[in-house]
Amino acid sequence: MHQVVLFLLLLSGSVTAQSIKGDLESDFAFKVKQIDEFIDRFNHAPQTLARQYDAGLTHRENLHTLFDQHIEDWDYALIEEFVDQIGSRSGEKILDFYDPLWYAELECSFSYRGTSKLITLILQNQLAQNGGSKWVIVSVLEFLDGVYCEDIPQAKNAGFYLHPMSHVTNFMELDRAFEDKENLQNIFDPWNQGMDFLAFKNGVLKGTLKYQSNHRITYHFLQLEGWIFTVDYFPRQAPNAGWLISSLQRASGKEKQRYLAEKLNLL
Repeated sequence: MHQVVLFLLLLSGSVTAQSIKGDLESDFAFKVKQIDEFIDRFNHAPQTLARQYDAGLTHRENLHTLFDQHIEDWDYALIEEFVDQIGSRSGEKILDFYDPLWYAELECSFSYRGTSKLITLILQNQLAQNGGSKWVIVSVLEFLDGVYCEDIPQAKNAGFYLHPMSHVTNFMELDRAFEDKENLQNIFDPWNQGMDFLAFKNGVLKGTLKYQSNHRITYHFLQLEGWIFTVDYFPRQAPNAGWLISSLQRASGKEKQRYLAEKLNLL
């Protein structure tokens, strides 16, 4: 419990990050190891390791531990407003893995015409007709070939797609998926007909774009009324580590639409 109290003091500016030492047991219990665990912790689900480690952990305290304490310019009043609002809904399933309005932003390296190029992919976990889900690339940033392209061919086998648990391995499955040219269309959102998106798909299909690696993942959460927040991974040996909130802002419906267009290239 002392780690939680210290973190609450940290948010109020009373102590420094160095004050929270922790131990191996608390580090493991409070570190947010997967985005699924982040969602469970956010919802204050009873089965999480944090609540098993500290049975007296309140929802408000749990929410506080999900913010990256190493960021020095937090608006603490804004955090308190957010925590008060969400904490008052204790017992509800506030975030859901199958919510439509959250996205994974992947900064990836591609080989493009002989040089290495950074391209950002935006993925969404979309519900399938059979009741399951799959990860789908819904847009790309920082790529425009400038040439009009038709869409790539339909996939030959609907059974090849990005697994709904691909995030667990930081989307390593993309390497295999980009090589499966016959079923490439399965990993893309068919509704996006933007020139940059079509050019990117054609580049992968024709081999002028070759996937190399994924460097960084950021998750964008827009499903909470009045709020947008992002979650990044912070690798360190401490209780406050793993997938943590890295930014928080108030946002109206119109501001969310602008965010989708400007930040995620989604119209």
